[in-house]
Amino acid sequence: MRSLTYPSREFPGPPGVSLDVPDTWAPVRLGGTLMSCRRAAGEDGFAPSIVVRGYQRGPDFTLVEAITELGDYVRGQNGGTIDPPFDLERAGTMLRGVNASWQDPVVGQVVQVHLFASSRRGPIVDLIQVTGSVGGADAPAAYAEVRSILTTLRITA
Repeated sequence: MRSLTYPSREFPGPPGVSLDVPDTWAPVRLGGTLMSCRRAAGEDGFAPSIVVRGYQRGPDFTLVEAITELGDYVRGQNGGTIDPPFDLERAGTMLRGVNASWQDPVVGQVVQVHLFASSRRGPIVDLIQVTGSVGGADAPAAYAEVRSILTTLRITA
């Protein structure tokens, strides 16, 4: 009898992801995420956050499709807009990014930056989606903080 194991060479786990966050941020466990964190100190309203998700897709999947799916969701929100994609590199990994925003009835304006990375392992495409979210009156300052944290993003295969 043979034993199958996850993660293993036959069934690798998702790529590793790390971020350096300020002491005022804390980890938050959310279902469906690889990791997430948020500003923890003194929050009265919408706390800035970063969520990391991992997906496995079929061999023909591209980052264009990931951004198209996100755009469809965002345009379905009240006042939803999505900016043109941009490319950047973080710690040797090429990323495709996009900014999105919409109006939330409770928070007000929500602004997100999404960073996508993909790698191919045989017939499987591993997709990492890192989403920084800010909202409400603190959004401009919080956006700068989230972007600063995202400069520390490291993804390892």
